Amino acid sequence: MTAEQIAAIRARVELIRNTSGRDVLPRPRFADRAPRVALAGGYVEPKIDGMWAEVVISAGTARVYSRTGKHKTAFTVPVADGSDHVLHGEWCSGSHWANSRGLDRTLHLFDITTHDGADVRAMPIEGRRRLLVETVTRLGLDRVARVVPRWPAEVADRLWSDLVIRRGYEGLVHKQAGAAWGVGWSRIKREHTVDY
Repeated sequence: MTAEQIAAIRARVELIRNTSGRDVLPRPRFADRAPRVALAGGYVEPKIDGMWAEVVISAGTARVYSRTGKHKTAFTVPVADGSDHVLHGEWCSGSHWANSRGLDRTLHLFDITTHDGADVRAMPIEGRRRLLVETVTRLGLDRVARVVPRWPAEVADRLWSDLVIRRGYEGLVHKQAGAAWGVGWSRIKREHTVDY
């Protein structure tokens, strides 16, 4: 990869300047929904009780940043291939929810916005999901991270009862089928909380 290609990748990845000096993509705006709102089409995922994380993979190292750009942790990519990626998920570190499930210091991935150095935010959610799973497997990240499970929205009531009520998840996230990054996302939370 040439220096110009690397500079172009960094320019695409580093979009918002913040006080920490690390540039991160803005977190999508979520529409909040009441727990019993019927969801038509699309997908639902469990809402993991962690910190929003942007995972920047470059030169065989994965660096985890918060939504404000603060560096949280780093690790060596198990199967480094020189490719650049930006993945998104929840970093669980120090929360009661994660500790009570043996998930402290775990990474739960739900999307990808840069794949092999290319910006894929405009790609439909289904294509990004395939790229996420492929990237996690190809780089051996499944040894250190989990891909957040996804189901058709039609089973949201059952998932609410099982995951949220019975197993204590924070809620569900609904994502529109065919949507670009951050478009048509809504969250359904068990309790209304203030984001940090």
